[in-house]
Amino acid sequence: SSQVSNGERVFALLDDPALPSDSWPYVLDTLQFFQQVLVHFRAVSCVASPDDRATPEEELVALGLVDSLVELLQRAETKEAPPPPEVTKAAKDTLGSLFQRNGHICLFTMEHYYDLEL
Repeated sequence: SSQVSNGERVFALLDDPALPSDSWPYVLDTLQFFQQVLVHFRAVSCVASPDDRATPEEELVALGLVDSLVELLQRAETKEAPPPPEVTKAAKDTLGSLFQRNGHICLFTMEHYYDLEL
């Protein structure tokens, strides 16, 4: 049996005609929330003492944020029910914030999703 990714499940829900309203505004709000989280932790990390805990960026990656963002951007490229331009921009901005904070995330993403256009 083939596994369905979390992103595929989310997009199936977004396309569900039974939903009462357009879901993309919620996706946009969530992406803006992630951007605020990254900005907040950037400010906090300037005064926090370093330790062996994972960074917030690493935690978000471990939870699948990069994979979901890539799926969103790939969906935007396919022209099949693409997200609105502001959602695509927010996804790119969120990836950019992750890349600025952690070069390893950038390298890993570019290595595994080499066909992704940012």
